[in-house]
Order: sequence, then C-alpha cells, then structure tokens
Amino acid sequence: MIKNYGFNEPEEIEDKEWKLGRAGKLYQPNGDWTKYLPKEEFQITKKGAETAGCTIWGTLNAKEILLKRIFNKEYNFSDRFNYNVAGLDLGGHDPHDSAQSIRHNRVIDEELLPMTDTYEEFIKPRPMTDELLNQASLFPYELVHWWIWTKNDKLTKDQRTALIRDSLKYSPICASVTAWRKKNGVYVDDGRPNTHWCVIFGEDKKGWKVFDSYDQTIKILSFDHNIRYAKGYDIIEKPAVRKVLMDKIKDLLKAIIKILTKRVENLMENKMKIKHEIIKRHVPNFWETNNPKAIVWHTLRGNLWGSISWLDYVKLSYNYIIAKDGKIYEQVPPDKGGYHAGIVYNPTKRARELFGYENPNKQSVGISFVRNGEIKLTDEQVVSARYMKKLLNLDVDIAHWEITAYKPKEVEGYIKQING
Repeated sequence: MIKNYGFNEPEEIEDKEWKLGRAGKLYQPNGDWTKYLPKEEFQITKKGAETAGCTIWGTLNAKEILLKRIFNKEYNFSDRFNYNVAGLDLGGHDPHDSAQSIRHNRVIDEELLPMTDTYEEFIKPRPMTDELLNQASLFPYELVHWWIWTKNDKLTKDQRTALIRDSLKYSPICASVTAWRKKNGVYVDDGRPNTHWCVIFGEDKKGWKVFDSYDQTIKILSFDHNIRYAKGYDIIEKPAVRKVLMDKIKDLLKAIIKILTKRVENLMENKMKIKHEIIKRHVPNFWETNNPKAIVWHTLRGNLWGSISWLDYVKLSYNYIIAKDGKIYEQVPPDKGGYHAGIVYNPTKRARELFGYENPNKQSVGISFVRNGEIKLTDEQVVSARYMKKLLNLDVDIAHWEITAYKPKEVEGYIKQING
C-alpha cells in the first residue's frame, strides 16, 4: 500500500489568478540549487510520529533555499508554527493553501517553536499565540508563488521536462510526487497517485534531484514520473510591521469593538428571528437509536457539495451541515445517530465523563461547518448554529477533537463564537 505523506490535490485551480507562468528572477542559470539545500528538515517528530505536513515542509524548504541563494544566509523556520497556523492535521493539506498561509502569516525561527517528541505536543498551540504571530509579522520577506502546471494542463513528458529545466533557472520547484517506489535506481510512479510534496532542486543523468523532507534524503526521480502539480516561488521584500504599530492598531480595534458590540448583538438578535429552513438530504449511513446529551461540533474542508460527495463516498454522515451562507442541511434526523464521531482516540476527561465507554454517535447530535480551516465562522453560520441549539434544546457543546485528539482544533473557536 502506498503511503500518503500529507499531499491533498487542490479542489479548484484558479488558473487566471495563479497560473502566472515564470514570475521570478534568473537566480540559477544552470538550474542546480544543491549548495543551497536546507538542513534538519525532518517531517516527523523526535520520536518518529507522522505529521502529514509535507505541504508545509516542502514549501518552507523552497523558501529557505531561495533566501540562502539571494541573501547568502541560512534560515531554519519553524514548520510547527506554520502547520498550526494553517490548521493542518493528519488528513494532509492542499499545497496552494499551505503556500498562501505561509505568504500571509510569515515565518518564525525553529528555536521559537521547535519540534516536539509527540504529535499531541506538536499540534499546540492552537490557536496560535499573539506573541508568536507578532514575531512572524516582523519577518521582512514575503513568499510569492505560482503554478507552473496542474493536472488540468495534460502535458507530455517532453513538455514537463522542458518546463522543469526552464523553471529551475528561476526557482527551486515544489512538485507532487508518488512516494516511494524505486526501479533501476530511480523513483517511479507506476501509474499510482501523487502522495507527497517535495522540492526538485536539479537533475542528473538519470532523473530529477529531489530533497525529501520526510527523512532528509536526496532521491532521484525518474524523468517519466507523472508529476501532476508543480509550483514556482520567489521572495519579495516587505517592510516589517513594527510591534508598536500593531499594538496601537489592536487598541484602536478594541475601542471600536467595544462601541459597536451592542449594535452587533442587536443585529444578531434580529437575524435570529428569521425563519430557518432545514433542507433535508437524508443519507443511509446512521445508527437507529440516539439519546443526545450534547452537540458535537465539526469542521469540513473544501466546498459544500464536494464535502457532501466525499461523505457519501466514505459512508460517513453528520446530523446537520451548516454552509457558509447559513443554510442548514439535515443528513440524519436527531433521533438517529450519524456516523461522525465513532473513532475515539485519546479523549479528554470531559469527553470520557460525558460519553463513558459508549459510542458517542448514539449520544450526540453531530453538526459540521463548511469552513476549510478558516479561524472564524461567518455571521450566518453563527446565527444558524444558535438556532439549532435552541431547536434541539441542547446546551452542552463539545468539539470533535475532545473525542478524537488529532481532529482540527479551530472548532474550539467556533464554539466560543456561538456562545459569545
């Protein structure tokens, strides 16, 4: 069975905005970035636990390589910081979204948030502390990125080869690869899907030279390897946002929020008076009995219908899904148990006390938000969530991660919004 190291194919490619072709400077006319490779970039914890964070590691590797080439300075950024800010989990991530998160949230040094022994330690803090976010905002160089090609381009081997050779003159390339099957001294895809996101930094007579952050090795990728996605990068200098200025902005925002809080509360109350329609789209995946003690809140990655199709395919279900526009979709009636929280892994004391050793699906109503890792719910989702709490007459809230420890932590913030 082929292993996925954390690469998820992008759901939608905005070709017009992100397919910019070559956009960098001519940094390496010979196309070889070997002497600028980063150090100590293991994708696993100190005790060998998987993080499925290849899209963060690969992208940061490319940024470190570029910075070393441009400024002749060695950087080692905290992969843990960007992993947690982007909201990654063991399900992997879209490399475009990872690059966008690094671009907007910047970076911090590894020593400020170093690698840990266990995965449970690695996924903290969430949400990220203001102190570390402020520190990251001071980093003066922003990552620029673009698609060199995607699966939609249907390139031939010769076209891919020409694009890689040309693009390597301007940037190290991050590419989706099939990891790892070796034949005749090179790594091949054998018709299997891409499962890893790595840096291509040059070539030799046999194939493309790849830096694998998982075990910090250099591998040779066959020229025939079916690379479905490839990205180029550049670095632009941005003035650092000074902490003093940020503090002033925060104080101003707090003052504005304090003045407007009452008005916002009134507006939200008025919205609550809107008659909500529950759109019933029942599925066959459920438990016949349910005695709800709490609402288990979840988050879905991707768009509404893509998520629903995925749930149908893997035979999972929620009692309700709340879309970004506040529309409520019922998959399983509340008197039946959805397939939403059946895997119990390292539960919190609160979860153990609430559900004991019984199946949580038969003791809860599962409600998921369509969010794709965003930190906050939309106003419409908050209104609909409050409406569902009143309708179900359930005051106890619990985030899915309290039952299954590796699930996304941003749900905790959603609960605070709902009850705020």
